[in-house]
Amino acid sequence: MAGEERLEPGKVAMFAQNIQHVGQQKKNRLVPYVDADLAFSEKGDRFTDETFGLSEPVEALTDWADSPEGTVDQYRRVAFGKMYHDGKYVGARDNAEKLISPKAPVTQAMGFGRERHRDKVIMQRGIFAPSMLEITQDGDYQTTVFPSANTVPVDDIRFYRGRADGVAKPTTPLAGDGLRLLSPAKVRAANSVLAKGEDETFGFSPVILYEVDDLNGLLTSEELTDGDLTMVKRLENGEINHWMGCTWVKVDPGSLPRVPGQTNRFYTAMFLPPYLAYKDRPLVTTRIVERADKSFNWYAYYRAQDFVLRRRDSAFVWIEIERAI
Repeated sequence: MAGEERLEPGKVAMFAQNIQHVGQQKKNRLVPYVDADLAFSEKGDRFTDETFGLSEPVEALTDWADSPEGTVDQYRRVAFGKMYHDGKYVGARDNAEKLISPKAPVTQAMGFGRERHRDKVIMQRGIFAPSMLEITQDGDYQTTVFPSANTVPVDDIRFYRGRADGVAKPTTPLAGDGLRLLSPAKVRAANSVLAKGEDETFGFSPVILYEVDDLNGLLTSEELTDGDLTMVKRLENGEINHWMGCTWVKVDPGSLPRVPGQTNRFYTAMFLPPYLAYKDRPLVTTRIVERADKSFNWYAYYRAQDFVLRRRDSAFVWIEIERAI
């Protein structure tokens, strides 16, 4: 805007840094559990991630056997960057000057909002994205849909307690007769599906996401021993985050997506952290300006860009659960 007044560049830079620092003070929930680069600096509107298929040696039966043949399948997934931004009115110039403090309410609100945005993007465009974009060896783009084999159905109880001892399979509750909540049996089933993908864990435990209501439902399971109940209650109190071989990460209520076409059925997920790539550029634009169109009051603004993709679908499992709503 012609003739508009701005804060000095150094103060605007401090505001941008404070948005970052405030976010570090109040950490998001998911960034520590994915392969995150919060200072992505490569040029372009996309990033590609290359993976490859399997190659298995075979026994050489004779000295003059035919040489093994074949090619290694190569996969290139691509994530296009998406811009996001935030802007708030701050009033008089003295309020704008206060934005250089990380304790300023507007600075804190915008910084915390950026952290919530990161969690939202990781879930919506990463973990629970219905498909990923790939580049074929011919250079064409194709869409790869998340495999149905990597979904644990809502009524899956294949690993119920007592099965190894010949205990009869429990009757699956029908709609209206009971709820098929997050349960130990579903966690075991998801672990089984994940193991079949044969993806290298790189020393990481599988991560499982849950909301408060899911943990409350888990506490009602008759499968839980006294020791299990103690562990779940410690999860509830935030004393631990590891149980049943998984790292449990609590997300905000309303974060986990609804199963399409269902009213009280949702997805949670179990996944291996190295196979979710999230990249966020440093703030692309930051402004603190006097707005002539707003009675010459001051306004703070930033814009940034992020990218996210699943490297291998086999390292992710969606788990259907029901809730009382």
